[in-house]
Amino acid sequence: MAGRVAEAELGYRRVAQLAEARGSVRLQALALLNLGSLLHPMGQGRAAREALESALALMDRHGLHALQPHALANLAGALLEIGDTEAVAALRALLPRLQATLAAGEAPLRQALHQASALLHARHGHARQAWPPLQTAWREAQALGLRPAQLSLVNVAAEAWAASGQRRRALAWLAWLQAQPQAWDADRREAGRLWARLRPAEDEAAEATMAGAGLAPDDLGRALDEAAQGVG
Repeated sequence: MAGRVAEAELGYRRVAQLAEARGSVRLQALALLNLGSLLHPMGQGRAAREALESALALMDRHGLHALQPHALANLAGALLEIGDTEAVAALRALLPRLQATLAAGEAPLRQALHQASALLHARHGHARQAWPPLQTAWREAQALGLRPAQLSLVNVAAEAWAASGQRRRALAWLAWLQAQPQAWDADRREAGRLWARLRPAEDEAAEATMAGAGLAPDDLGRALDEAAQGVG
């Protein structure tokens, strides 16, 4: 798998360089878009961001409007993967444009928009505002049958629960996510990062692991519904 990813990365970079040398702007933008889309699910958020911002700049400069929604959605994903203060600020600045572009766009892109919106609220301590877009993102991912996309929402929910003082619930879901083979590697890593940030004591970690073992994906949907209704 790692070998195929490295080969694909090298191929996209070569295509982008050749396209630039030959003045083929659309091909260059597509190669950079594909490069960024490849890298950020593999945990290479910063490299993905660089490629996607370059792609988006070309699209903006040369009027390649049809490609912009995909570049914006993938750039949002890369910023989510990076997750530091500067990346979250960049995502906040990007969100109005993303929202305007994707309002009537494809369902997976709308799901990414709602997830990004929920994460911004959660990371700024506004848990109540995070639940409605998170609930919407869950329903969209469920309708699409995108199990890994559904699982990626656990980290956002955990941030919102932690921000609202529901530490035990956040830890239980983080423990659960780290044990899910269907989850994307980047999401399991993010769950581990959030777990470390919460710094559970030994007994607290054991309790969360035990609670997480009894959870199932559909439980998340019910928990999000309760939270959105103000009773979770």
